[in-house]
Amino acid sequence: MGKSVISNVIPRTYHDSVRLMQVSKELSNLDSVQRTFIAMGTDANKRVLEQIGLLTDVIKDAGANDLIFVVEAKSKEIGKGTLAKAEALLTKGDKKTQTIMQV
Repeated sequence: MGKSVISNVIPRTYHDSVRLMQVSKELSNLDSVQRTFIAMGTDANKRVLEQIGLLTDVIKDAGANDLIFVVEAKSKEIGKGTLAKAEALLTKGDKKTQTIMQV
């Protein structure tokens, strides 16, 4: 079975980097998910994605104030589901511990 890389950008959205790492780690532990990368769309983060082979066309145009998601999974469907779960965890999480702000 091959691997699929699914990515998305949410423009002008900020989350604390610690929270992003927590969600990324949680999703990476799912059985059918190989890797996840959730971060701000800075040039440095895009270079990391390029180095590890996960930079997609969708992510290339992201700006530093954009939130980027990349999921490498066993199938496109699993990748899309994992991406949706990541977005849900970040946008519908516990508001007391979540840091989100439109910039």
